[in-house]
Amino acid sequence: MSTLFITTQFPYPLDNGGKIGAFNGISVVSNDDDVTVLSFTEERETVEKGIQYFKNVFDNVIFKDPVDHDVHIRNKPAKLLTTMLRSYLTATPYVAAKFVNSEMYRLIDECFENNHYDVVFIDYLYMYPYARYIKKHHSGHYKQMIFKDHNIEFELVEQECRKQSGWKKW
Repeated sequence: MSTLFITTQFPYPLDNGGKIGAFNGISVVSNDDDVTVLSFTEERETVEKGIQYFKNVFDNVIFKDPVDHDVHIRNKPAKLLTTMLRSYLTATPYVAAKFVNSEMYRLIDECFENNHYDVVFIDYLYMYPYARYIKKHHSGHYKQMIFKDHNIEFELVEQECRKQSGWKKW
């Protein structure tokens, strides 16, 4: 079987929960399937070392070159404002809008050009715009789609809220 695994972060180095969760998902899926991984990176300098690392860990996983994309944008006002505006204009939740990237759509099209997948694995619900795109443009090229979420997001929001004071809290 073959799986297209789409995730929010290139899982190297394994230094945060999202990367570790993606790595664990890839590990499980690759037990039975050949896996192609599409991801984003904010750390271009770690990609080559990561791909070499994964070649030693997985013999049936291909990591496509990750798409350069700022994921953590809370401290980048221009990108944050642009994403919030896109979210509003497209009626897409902010947490999904911040992952929309034309290069990822191109990479998805490239993967489906000559391949049929048994499974499309969407790692993080925030990646659902890509699931919609795949369903619309590549419905005959996969058998099933699986969504996996890592967190109970409202708990993360509550934790962040408790840390803040004043107007930032609300």
